[in-house]
Amino acid sequence: AEGIRNSVHDLLCSNDRENYRGLDNDRDTEDQLETVLRIVPEVLVRTVPNGEDDDGEEYREDYPIMLQAMFHDIYDYRCNAKAVSFIPTIAKVAIDFGLFKAEERGGLLTREWEYEMTVLELLMKSSTNDEDQHSADHHRLVDRSFLRVLTRLRDMGLLRKEDIRKHPLFYSMNFRVGFFPEERFRFLSDWDPGALTHQTGGCLPLQRAAFLCKRSMENFRCVLEAGIRLLPK
Repeated sequence: AEGIRNSVHDLLCSNDRENYRGLDNDRDTEDQLETVLRIVPEVLVRTVPNGEDDDGEEYREDYPIMLQAMFHDIYDYRCNAKAVSFIPTIAKVAIDFGLFKAEERGGLLTREWEYEMTVLELLMKSSTNDEDQHSADHHRLVDRSFLRVLTRLRDMGLLRKEDIRKHPLFYSMNFRVGFFPEERFRFLSDWDPGALTHQTGGCLPLQRAAFLCKRSMENFRCVLEAGIRLLPK
């Protein structure tokens, strides 16, 4: 049994970007994953170290559900489009087995240390744009893949309208990477237009998005349309 637990945990957590051996939606299915997790659900609360301080001491631990959204890299955001689709399944199993507190929704809102992002916040991210491999095609794939997960979580009742402002999700979008996550921006702004005027970090999401997408007329049009919806009828 311990061998099975270790193998499943390794599959969930072996997501080093240069030597990826984790879940892959081109190979694995959600039914397969759910079947295995229901045999050894405890692996979902077994953390893995991610990062060291200046003295070489480990200072944070990630749960497997977190690593399905991002590659294991403490310095840059590297979105894991290969495995993000499995997040709803992992959350569902974790809830069924009561592995997290009810308010953590199967690990989607777990935060082990002050500055750690929750999974819902990670689903707003785009890969940092400091390498050639992060092309426009990569960014669009991430935007579509992460949007599908957000939509499923909403359908499951695990993503709620109040989360947009409470956590806050617009603020988690890292527009500065040089890519505007238009599909996710539309998803949130269509669901809760008023959240665009909910100030976080000293700035309104609408102002921030308009400024940072100014290089693309199409992206700016998306933001403008969102702003127009806020005007009195």
